[in-house]
Amino acid sequence: MAKIEPQNKTEIIKNNPLPENTQIIGDLVADFKALSGDKEIESFEKEVPITFTYSDSQIKEAGLDEKTLKIYWWDETTGIWKPLESEVNTLTNTVTAHTIYFTLFAVIGVTAVEGEVIEEKPIVEITIEELKTKIAEIETKIAELQAQLEQLLEKEVVPEIPASYKFTKYLWYGQKDEEVRYLQVFLKSQGEEIYPEGLVTGYFKSLTETAVKRFQIKYGIVSSEDDLGAGFCGPKTRVKINEILGR
Repeated sequence: MAKIEPQNKTEIIKNNPLPENTQIIGDLVADFKALSGDKEIESFEKEVPITFTYSDSQIKEAGLDEKTLKIYWWDETTGIWKPLESEVNTLTNTVTAHTIYFTLFAVIGVTAVEGEVIEEKPIVEITIEELKTKIAEIETKIAELQAQLEQLLEKEVVPEIPASYKFTKYLWYGQKDEEVRYLQVFLKSQGEEIYPEGLVTGYFKSLTETAVKRFQIKYGIVSSEDDLGAGFCGPKTRVKINEILGR
């Protein structure tokens, strides 16, 4: 009879010290046992595959290099953890290896050392799965840079809205003109609950769009940020703005 028993990671690490600069990911440590009658079996008759599943949050929390994950087994004779030849699938978040042993197994990775440069594989050696993962990382970085660019564009302060000015145009995400500037001045005047950033640039981007949504919700023009027209300065929104301005 074979059975797999999850183990307490803290206790395991205390009694079975890990290799230097490594860490067990999440709680992925288990004791594989097999009994024949009252006798405990130490090994399988032939190699069998074992697979552990992890999550991206566990990788992030542990500060591990995902590519270094391996399934380790505890060697009672030497009293050390030994790595098995393991295959990491970053798309399915699984680690698979083959073994003949009945013992403790754990998914262990190398912790990222500050300042350490991880050597990238030559492009000809990268698998399809690794390439897809790399593309996803690049797309995430691009999105972060775009958000930073938007904030850099929103820096210039402009004069107040002219006394005779009346909002008449449709305004939406991506526009850049004087009326967008006046819209931002108006939103800023509505306080931090509407436009906490208070930036006036004449460039209608995400911060302005979010401020318009807050203004619309406050005055019942839309009921939520997901409503049709939310973040879009159309007739109803312009009427309310001009009304507040007394125009």
